[in-house]
Amino acid sequence: MRTFAQVQQLHLRISDTVKAVLIPVLPEAPNTAMVRDKTHAEKKRRQVERYLSRVAARHELRDLPDVVAFLTDQPVHASRRCETFISLS
Repeated sequence: MRTFAQVQQLHLRISDTVKAVLIPVLPEAPNTAMVRDKTHAEKKRRQVERYLSRVAARHELRDLPDVVAFLTDQPVHASRRCETFISLS
């Protein structure tokens, strides 16, 4: 399970690493007021899953060390703690 903050951190690291490659758009952060709404949470989970699938589909991105670490369940440290978890399993 990953937090949205971890997904944001991954996106920032990708953006800092590659400059000449089109990077998929990161979905908007979950609305913290609606975190307990199962429909909202599922919608956000699908958006993040689609984002990660698009990242993994780009050979220029999928082999980046940060992407490999993220997709293989190695910890990616977020810059701040966020209580919004997104299960991708």
